[in-house]
Amino acid sequence: MCVQPTGYMENSISYSAIEDVQLLSWENAPKYCLQLTIPGGTVLLQAANSYLRDQWFHSLQWKKKIYKYKKVLSNPSRWEVVLKEIRTLVDMALTSPLQDDSIHQAPLEIVSKLLSENNNLTTQDHESIIVAIAPLLENNHPPPDLCEFFCKVSEQLSEIYL
Repeated sequence: MCVQPTGYMENSISYSAIEDVQLLSWENAPKYCLQLTIPGGTVLLQAANSYLRDQWFHSLQWKKKIYKYKKVLSNPSRWEVVLKEIRTLVDMALTSPLQDDSIHQAPLEIVSKLLSENNNLTTQDHESIIVAIAPLLENNHPPPDLCEFFCKVSEQLSEIYL
């Protein structure tokens, strides 16, 4: 038997619609709750225990941040800003308390897409991006587009130095 959602939660809440996520921590707050701020109000989510609540909290924070980086890095304007954002994205992935393959893979895919859509980068830009994402590549496989990028950069560098 499948139960259909009804009422306020009949429709899902997109990650992009979540404006803020907070742990409820005042004196008489319900136990193990998260508060999501969305346009038009708030939603309280109650977990069975503090461990699950903290997982939800960190997962929602992660999804919000990844959404932001996808948006910012999909429309680059100045490469010095892009490089700063990539470094911050990599740092966020490396310091995340979440343990999942996608925590390191998602930033690599964002950078991979950025590189595949921007062919007018200088050799210096290429080197800076490689240095910025290198910590993630130590223990993770690059996506196919990023492998192609490495091949192109390798060819360019061999032409320069040979």
